[in-house]
Amino acid sequence: YLSSKSMPLFSIATAGLSLIYAANGGHSAPLLSNLPHDLACKLHCGTVLHRSVNIIGCAFLLSSNYFAHRLSCNHDHDHGHDHGHGHGHGHDGHKDGTKSCCDHDHDH
Repeated sequence: YLSSKSMPLFSIATAGLSLIYAANGGHSAPLLSNLPHDLACKLHCGTVLHRSVNIIGCAFLLSSNYFAHRLSCNHDHDHGHDHGHGHGHGHDGHKDGTKSCCDHDHDH
């Protein structure tokens, strides 16, 4: 949320972290110890449910990161400045010849 200022992206990231925690936290982990025993076993014992919840959580987290990056680069292009995260956003890259994060195509 701090970098993108987007509540929907923050919500997706939080859901992703929560799903990953639910799938990998263990039976006695805080909050997860309140789950019904059968559900806790299915979440933590390598079942299809465990794998599905874990993969969906990872997909949410990776997606939110991807879209936050795009949002940040688009914002920087629109305003013509850098927000202090270590690189510029021009199409020519840095003065030292290294490429900036947004030297790739963002379909705009």
